[in-house]
Amino acid sequence: MDDATDQTMQISSLPPAEPVSSIAEGAELRELDQQLLEGAGSGAASDVGRYDRVLYMAALFMIPAGLVLIILGWYGTANTVFVFEQVPYLVSGGILGAAFLVGGAVIYVGVWIERVAHQQRRQAEQMAELLALLRGDIRELTDATEKAVKANGDRVVRPAAKATKRARKKKASGRA
Repeated sequence: MDDATDQTMQISSLPPAEPVSSIAEGAELRELDQQLLEGAGSGAASDVGRYDRVLYMAALFMIPAGLVLIILGWYGTANTVFVFEQVPYLVSGGILGAAFLVGGAVIYVGVWIERVAHQQRRQAEQMAELLALLRGDIRELTDATEKAVKANGDRVVRPAAKATKRARKKKASGRA
């Protein structure tokens, strides 16, 4: 038997790879996927959600209230010709309405940005958990591969190495 056939037989006699438990079962990965889809969070995250909802509801109240105040201020100002009667409508309707409108918009944008940041934090934590799982799986596979190689005399044959060896033999024999 030539050397390439001997090495091939050693590789084929390696024990079959055993599936890594976390990959085969996938329970941990399914759990992470479920949490991602449901948006499950800790107690602190749910408190943040309640705070966000309160601010969101305040913004939803303030924006239409500001618009209504501006319209009422315009209506009051438009129905009088005296400037001293128009000033209270301008102050109470126009300026207060604009303040409500701008304040509600700022709160709404702030809540939206906080929600995006919270979602990114949660996804980063889940990604870190997934990477930890993958690192464990890679370590298990590496350990199993090292054991298999040590059990077979530290010989690993690459297909390219066999082809190169055959080409050298042909050249040496003068057939090439």
